[in-house]
Amino acid sequence: MTAFRAALEAGADGVELDARLTADDVVVVLHDDDVSRVSGGAGRVSEMTFEQLRALLVRGSERIPSLAEVLEVVSGRADVVVEIKGAFGGARAIPGEEVARGVLPLIRDVRRVLVSSFDPGALAYVRAAARAIPTAITIGGHADLEETLSYALNAGHREIHLPADRVEAAFVLGAHEAGLGALAYTVNDPARARELEAMGVDGIFSDDPAGVR
Repeated sequence: MTAFRAALEAGADGVELDARLTADDVVVVLHDDDVSRVSGGAGRVSEMTFEQLRALLVRGSERIPSLAEVLEVVSGRADVVVEIKGAFGGARAIPGEEVARGVLPLIRDVRRVLVSSFDPGALAYVRAAARAIPTAITIGGHADLEETLSYALNAGHREIHLPADRVEAAFVLGAHEAGLGALAYTVNDPARARELEAMGVDGIFSDDPAGVR
């Protein structure tokens, strides 16, 4: 929550967050499925209840928030990109579609919201259940750019989110010609941000919005 508030104070146009589902079906905001890296606890979000997660301290000072709590702070003040994170492995697998099903009731009335995911199935669920909510496919370092562009266009997505080192001016131009936005992650170097801007990207994800701005 400190980071989201700091982003707003720094003048960020929006915030990006990762949505996961607990064992008792509460949508929480945490990047990792395993809590050990950021807390003194151990276990997977998908196998823990919300009450168990709330008992943990993240980085020694904060509680893991629910998506509803985050939206109370950021909704209406900035764009909100909700990335759907499924859970795989362990005792309980949670497909992206199930997480999306939990997310949609929380964001239906949120202005300036977009749902992203690496998981085409999760995005397909959102497109079918809430067509008015824009979506974006997120890709990693090995995805084929031409195939991604074709998929995003045919699936009805608004944006493509890709690693900064995969951005090419020709790809950005192709995305724009198809009516799609192209956003790069994660960019903390102002010089690299300027290079991406020159290529025509529509936005960047950064851990340091104040510095990049």
